[in-house]
Amino acid sequence: RCLQVQEVQPPIAYIGTSHEEAVKLREIHEAVLKNVESKQSPVRELLRQADEGTQRNYLGSTSHEEMAALGSTWDDLKMLLHKRKVILEKNVNFQAHYLVRKKINYILIN
Repeated sequence: RCLQVQEVQPPIAYIGTSHEEAVKLREIHEAVLKNVESKQSPVRELLRQADEGTQRNYLGSTSHEEMAALGSTWDDLKMLLHKRKVILEKNVNFQAHYLVRKKINYILIN
């Protein structure tokens, strides 16, 4: 079995096309990160219990392997979300800089 995300809205690679949209996406992403981080303790506790169950032979090796895969997938998800956070922040900065340049060009032309 495997854990699979069916759909992500907005798409994970979408970063926005304007400063306003970039800021909104960053705010949404920060809320998602907080939600994921709030799940950190329950997931780690579940993995710890699975380790204990395996040590006491309550769980078979397949269950232990599945729990290890879940732990790895959880870590991968958090890493991906943190990388996206950095990218979104850079895009917000880029879009802000672009707006300033656009206003300067408008002033210079007119």
